[in-house]
Amino acid sequence: MINKALAAAFAVALAAVSFEAAAAEIKVEQKDKKFAEKKVTAKVGDTLVFVNADGFTHNLFSKKDVTFDSGVMKPGDVYKLKLDAASKFRVRCAIHPKMKLRVEVE
Repeated sequence: MINKALAAAFAVALAAVSFEAAAAEIKVEQKDKKFAEKKVTAKVGDTLVFVNADGFTHNLFSKKDVTFDSGVMKPGDVYKLKLDAASKFRVRCAIHPKMKLRVEVE
């Protein structure tokens, strides 16, 4: 017979593992001074993984709803952004102002 407290703890641990397994990493490459995608849709808990696959340095940021600044990203650098809440925001490059990415987190 399983102890009720032990069964409850197991259920909580299983739910946490299930949530983590459901979270995804979404790769967003920068190449030729632009993002590979114009729009990305993600879920709360997912992580955007920005990969500088370009021959140029980038500096990604967002100032509205989700605020972050990747700092200088040299070619080959990776920056991860965990999405903690539902939102809509734009990602830009401080060095290349024409680079724009729309992100929708459901």
